[in-house]
Amino acid sequence: MVLINKILLTIVALGCGVIPIMVDFSETHLLNENWSSHARTHVAWLLATNFLTSMLSLYFLWMKNLKFIPILFISSIIAGYFISILTKDSYGGSISEIGGVEDKIYGIEAGMFFFSSLLFILIATIISIMLTEKIQQNSIYNK
Repeated sequence: MVLINKILLTIVALGCGVIPIMVDFSETHLLNENWSSHARTHVAWLLATNFLTSMLSLYFLWMKNLKFIPILFISSIIAGYFISILTKDSYGGSISEIGGVEDKIYGIEAGMFFFSSLLFILIATIISIMLTEKIQQNSIYNK
């Protein structure tokens, strides 16, 4: 696999597994005393699962030189975010806490902006991998 594709997948994996810990291990989420202890346990579980899944994806990407498994793992984290957003009305969820800080980037809710950016990078990387493989196959057949 081309190095730039591995680097881009690494950025997306770290974005899925590390950045949410940095953001959510705070008084707004995990340490929020207004949240029930059970809800905070679920946040800790989500953060740990996303972190471990991201680290597994990096292991398969860099140590085993695989691409499909890391893409599948990373995609599941991103899909999980969008599923939670799309289904929030069915369980009384919201993108931001009432009375809380509503972080926006270019007028878009920060989480939506961040995970949409990761999705865009992931899709672009998948396309790049497919095109690279097609070029490599064509060069093999043309020899």
